[in-house]
Amino acid sequence: MATGGRMAVTTRTDGVTVINDAFNASPESVLAALDALTEVGRGRRRIAVLGEIAELGDASVEWHQHVTDAAARASLAHLLVVGTGEGADVLADAYTAATGTAPDRHTADTVSAAVRAILLPGDVLLVKGAHALGLGAVADQLLTV
Repeated sequence: MATGGRMAVTTRTDGVTVINDAFNASPESVLAALDALTEVGRGRRRIAVLGEIAELGDASVEWHQHVTDAAARASLAHLLVVGTGEGADVLADAYTAATGTAPDRHTADTVSAAVRAILLPGDVLLVKGAHALGLGAVADQLLTV
């Protein structure tokens, strides 16, 4: 188990497993985190909170599309997208196109309550995003029942 928001895996008393990988986000690390969610969540309901990826320049749309493809393959019960920029728009729009299900859009201030409203005992939750989005605090909030 890693610490400090780097692939920290914690199981709550209600059986919900929280994967906190909110320290940073590169496209490659988001893809790896989604793979980890799929593996840890095998046979369980999977939920992902993904923040948009910053500082990708001209490759932003392409990389966010790759992330969306991986999220669609992860067979998520719910995807919650955090951010207000182009990356968040691409994540949301492409996920809707790929799965027929629109993800919930949130800010770091609203996503914790939204996750709590949908979590069921035994779920596996991934929180992944750039440190600047504040998702580390969200993951910490979601560690308690």
